[in-house]
Amino acid sequence: MKKLIAQHDYKIFTVNTIQMTLNQKAGCFYQIVPPDWVNIIAFYKGRLIMERQFRIGVEESILELPGGVIDKGEV
Repeated sequence: MKKLIAQHDYKIFTVNTIQMTLNQKAGCFYQIVPPDWVNIIAFYKGRLIMERQFRIGVEESILELPGGVIDKGEV
């Protein structure tokens, strides 16, 4: 059985605190609910396009595919 204990809305995602029983052990779990997002695989003259983006989690710039959050109303 699953029970939502708390829900916290942040600018870029929602965090749910869920109480569940798994294998006869009860515990609290944290669920990140991100918005819809998209990445693209783009080529220009036969070369893959990547972008360098600073990511706070690893505290450095990394190469990644271009992408972003899908705004409400976009398809």
